[in-house]
Amino acid sequence: MGEIIRRSGQPVRRRRQPIMRQGKLVYVEAGPVYDFLELVLKPLRTYLRQEQLAPVTTETIVRLIANDVPAS
Repeated sequence: MGEIIRRSGQPVRRRRQPIMRQGKLVYVEAGPVYDFLELVLKPLRTYLRQEQLAPVTTETIVRLIANDVPAS
């Protein structure tokens, strides 16, 4: 997936965005890469749950992709 994202021309970087949850300010990861992964990982998560396999998080994949990007 990292290769697909890099070829899309979207910047591969992690970004934390402030939001309010239950009256408290928290920071969540956000951005184009995160949004793309949220869409494509839904079927994978369903499959993993059905097969009783370990789940995968968007944050983990974004971290792996961001760490694999060569420094400019």
